[in-house]
Amino acid sequence: MDTSYSYQGFSVQKLEELCDKEHRQAGPCPPVYPLAEQYSQGRIYREYARFPMELPLYVYSDHGIHLSAELRPDERTQKAYAMFSYSRSRFPMLEQSLAPQPCYRIPHPLVWYRHEHNIEQAKTAKGTICFPAHSVLGKFAIYDIAEFCRQLRELPEAMQPVNICLFMTDIHRGTHLKYLEQDMPVVTAGSVWDIRFVDRYYDILRNYRYALSNCIGAYTYYSVEMGMPFSFLAGSCHYKDPQNNELPDERAEKKEVEKLFSGIHTSITKQQKNYIAYAFDTKDCISREQMHEILVRAYAKYKLDTAGKTV
Repeated sequence: MDTSYSYQGFSVQKLEELCDKEHRQAGPCPPVYPLAEQYSQGRIYREYARFPMELPLYVYSDHGIHLSAELRPDERTQKAYAMFSYSRSRFPMLEQSLAPQPCYRIPHPLVWYRHEHNIEQAKTAKGTICFPAHSVLGKFAIYDIAEFCRQLRELPEAMQPVNICLFMTDIHRGTHLKYLEQDMPVVTAGSVWDIRFVDRYYDILRNYRYALSNCIGAYTYYSVEMGMPFSFLAGSCHYKDPQNNELPDERAEKKEVEKLFSGIHTSITKQQKNYIAYAFDTKDCISREQMHEILVRAYAKYKLDTAGKTV
């Protein structure tokens, strides 16, 4: 029986060190397209494709759960050999918009990794892991932390204790200190550039019975996919840029997904299960052998191009 997990949270020092670039473990080679390496994805692509860990990836990819029906700026400007996408709903748009660049549907790397390494919810799992709306570079999540903590303390006894899992950008901004002031234990999976991110993330997730947030995010999908009920607590959360300007929400599916998970859930509904199964469906995804061939071709093209030749 696994009894080693502590629900007391991490110390301030550990939270900050895990998110500090001085303490992260980088991959064995410099990234060509950094966003394709985020969240351990580059490491997982190499494992899935049985491609050498020490060789760079000359492909681009999704790097999170995106509900937008439009290309992101980085997707428009990248010049990679090919595009990998694990978004079933966005794939047709990507395939059409990025042509003639080839676009391939792939299994979601973190979900594939979970199954490949037999990561399951711990038998001793208890309480709730809360993933608050998080900030990213140039986009800050704004909400009343004290009021949110009050809501968390009022959750049913069966959902206690509640721990907060913060994204690295919010720890850089000192958000962990605000939660600790509210006596809420805080944990983190650390830097998204650390190749151990996926292991830290699932080590946290698997030790709770329930997941919750005040915003729909990738954690919604990962939680339910692993059999954890997810609750969306609607509130006055919004986003601003560093100049304090309101930012539009471009996620086309957001309202539908919010409605699907709105309120407190201690079980997974049939509709929720079907939606997540659809999102992570691997039909028409390329095989491990096909990905290996694509990565080899991308690497060979780069070598030939830099030698002044053409494929």
